[in-house]
Parts: sequence; structure tokens; C-alpha cells
Amino acid sequence: MRKVVILGAGATQAGISNSFESRVPLDKDFFEALPYIKERCTPILTDRVLKQVFALYGRTYGVSLENYFRDLESRQIIGSVSKAKGKPKGWPKKILDLRELIRRGFIQTTCSFDKKLNRYTPRSSNLHKNVLENLTRGDAVVTFNYDLVIEESFDKVNHKQWNPRYGYGKSVTIANFKKDWARRWIKALTRLNKGERKRYSFPQCNVVLLKLHGSLNWRVHKQSKRIDLIDNPFLVETRKGEPRPENVSIIPPGILKDITDKPYSQLWQEARRYLDNCRELIIVGYSLPETDFLAHSLFNEVVRFRSKGKNVKKLLALHLADKDPLVRKKYVDIFSPLIGANGRIYEYEDFNKYTTSNSQN
Repeated sequence: MRKVVILGAGATQAGISNSFESRVPLDKDFFEALPYIKERCTPILTDRVLKQVFALYGRTYGVSLENYFRDLESRQIIGSVSKAKGKPKGWPKKILDLRELIRRGFIQTTCSFDKKLNRYTPRSSNLHKNVLENLTRGDAVVTFNYDLVIEESFDKVNHKQWNPRYGYGKSVTIANFKKDWARRWIKALTRLNKGERKRYSFPQCNVVLLKLHGSLNWRVHKQSKRIDLIDNPFLVETRKGEPRPENVSIIPPGILKDITDKPYSQLWQEARRYLDNCRELIIVGYSLPETDFLAHSLFNEVVRFRSKGKNVKKLLALHLADKDPLVRKKYVDIFSPLIGANGRIYEYEDFNKYTTSNSQN
């Protein structure tokens, strides 16, 4: 295990913002960005959620997505054990509205809309491509993002590098991996092989992608806990004028992030294994919010183990790409104990500076 790359929402925003009229909304500017992408989102749903936020706080400006979601969850719990006669109420419906708006917001800011075909087409990112092409066998990508920019940025012809059959973790079972979205990996390769795809099977991957908060193209079977890949994860529909929600498996930004059940317990366990053994750690665009307690605990446990464990190798390099110096300092403080005598810390104010200054060794 050589490298672990952690890609955050900041990387997604930086990777595709130049291609879009509107930026991908992040936690702090989610509600501020919604009016600008309103026409591409469902206007009814957008207006309803913004009114719900305003009713709770008397404003929408400066309200973070994580704070609002945690507030809804907390009030739902309190309301279930200590019911009040007055308003506001209906917390479960507000949570469902917000979950669907999160899904649509990321789809509609990471895809382009084809009016003729009446569908969304996913975009890839050159920033991500430059990072991913420098990975080799035994490396891992860890992300807390839901969007599919990373998957779309992998080379679809080189199935040994990554593919949707085996690329989401060795311990996770992927069912229905030849549906429409995943089938494009097969089509890309068969175009180069004169259309032959008899008894086609995906090879094992060199690189694993661990999505610790789930993905917009996942459903999880209730009994088997297998991940079902969705036919069309970019579907945005209405039914009788109301937005039609899609059932996707994501861990929303609330206080109840249950990772104790499959497949998430497997994903976090595998991420811990890669972090415990990597020699090079690259963190691009992940701000590590103070409220993301599980991520903090994961990193702190890795540092504790690698600092005190016997025969544990130190990090040779820590690469930190973030425009915020306070974020970079946060990671320096956390991971400094893992930098050995010969290790180095590299900081980049611009995401692209990391990709341009680092080539395959």
C-alpha cells in the first residue's frame, strides 16, 4: 500500500467549477447557492426547503447544511419523546425534502443537461484525472462525497485501474453491476475491441475507491446488505407536480451517522486498514469539519496506532492541497507525529498546483 488520497467536496468544486455557470454548493454555502441553481433543481422543492429553513432561523444566509440537518434530526427525536401541541412540526417530511434536495443539488451541479435528450450527462474533472492517473496497484482513494465525479474521472478503458464491479472495496459485494450506468465501462472497452463482449468479466482493480458516506448511485439491499448500482443515478423526475424522490444510500450530514452495519462498517474498516499502512497521504479539498466526529476519530486512531505501534512505518510524505491555511494547519497538527525523520510535508494553496508538481515516481 503506497498512497491514500482523500478527496473532499472542495476538490469537486475546484475540479468542475470552471465548466459550470454555478458552483457545486458546499456545506456553508448550500442554501445561498440554491437560488442560483433553482431552475435546474425542482423549483417547488427548492422553494419549500428554503421556506422551511427561514421558518426555523428567520434567515437562509449563513445557515450551514450540516447544522440544519442536525437540527432537524434533533428536533425529530425530541418531538418523538416529548410532543408539543404547537407548530412547527412535520420533521420527518422536512428531512425527506432535504435529502432529496441534496441529491438533486449535486446531480444538477456536476452534470450538464441535454435538452434534446431531456437528461443529465455526468461531467469528469481534469483535476481528478491528474490525481487518479498517478495512482498504482495497492493505492486507495477515500472520500466522504456522494457525487460521481471521481468515478467519471477514472479511465473507462483501463478496467484494471478501476471498475464498478470491484472498485468500491474488496469486502463489499456489488450486485447488478452491469446496469446502464456501469455498462459504459464495458462499452468503452468493446469499442476498442471491435464490439466483442462475449462472456465479459471485470478484472480486479489496482485502485480502490472507498465512499465512506455512500454514493448517489447506490442502493443497499435491506437483507443481504449488498450494494445495488442504480440504473440511472442522474434521474430527476416529478410526479403530479411534486418532486419524485429517489431511494439512494447516503449518510446525510446529521448527528446519526450509523456506520456500524454493512456495507458501511466494511468500508470504514477498509479505509482504516489503508490509512494504517500507507507511506504517502494526499488530502485534497477536504476541510474536516469539526462536527464530523467520526472522521476525526478515524484519523486520531490512525495516528495513535502508527505513533505507538511496534514495527509501524512512518509516513514518507504528507501532501495538503487546500486554499485555506487553517485547514492545512489542522492536518499538520494531526498527522505530524507520523512524519518520520526522512518524511516531508508539502502544502499547496491551489488544488492544481499539487497535480502539476507531482508526477508518477
